[in-house]
Amino acid sequence: MALWPLLFLLALTSADEDDSSHQLLQLGGADDLCAHCECSGFRIVCSALEGRDADFVDVSASVTVLEVSGAGRIGFRKGSLRAGARRTQVTVRGCRGLRLDSKSITLLERGSRVFLEASEVDRVEVETGAVDAEAGEFRLRLESVGDVSVSGQSFDVLRALTVSGAASLRADPSAFKPRVILGPDLEVELAGVRSIPTLPAGAFTSSGSIRVRDSAVKEIAANAFSGNQIGNVEFNNVTVDRVHRQEKHHGRPFFIESQ
Repeated sequence: MALWPLLFLLALTSADEDDSSHQLLQLGGADDLCAHCECSGFRIVCSALEGRDADFVDVSASVTVLEVSGAGRIGFRKGSLRAGARRTQVTVRGCRGLRLDSKSITLLERGSRVFLEASEVDRVEVETGAVDAEAGEFRLRLESVGDVSVSGQSFDVLRALTVSGAASLRADPSAFKPRVILGPDLEVELAGVRSIPTLPAGAFTSSGSIRVRDSAVKEIAANAFSGNQIGNVEFNNVTVDRVHRQEKHHGRPFFIESQ
């Protein structure tokens, strides 16, 4: 009987340690970031988070490389990543989740460039207005990921989008429609996506090329490919359950060819 209080205390201590190990980290400011990550010049590597969830709240505009691996759910909060007149590379690998909140990535200047790559991530969520910019360049590459969800009008600017080896891609209307049209040079590639419930209305309105291959699409909405700046639309080895009529624009019809 005398052991029960000790066992109860040990159980409480173990529970407290578990709660502490799963506590959400708020990473912001040089001191805080460098306490949990390796900092070297303009490079930050976060590889020792040991499965913990973390939210980035303030990453200096001088940082040009940010690498995160082996973490739990990673979030970028509003105003967390600000890119100056240089290229900023963000890599997220081997995490349970990645979330981009509204205005989480800001391109401060015309020469700002942000390349975001994520691989081996269970779930990716992109909220409306995630990329805040009037000019600059943003590229997003998702490889070997689980479920991807993109809200409508998520990007003010978007230069390239690649989703490959994903379990599913769910996109709202105008998901890949940049607010600032910088020209018909958007490159889109969807490859090896096992489930695309719908390519919604206005999903692509300005693209140099759209390539979909080795994927399964349940529905293509009317006006999924709209606007007068869309270049090539290529479907290769794609199953499509239903295609709604694609409207004509400026006297030019759009065709979708499946091979």
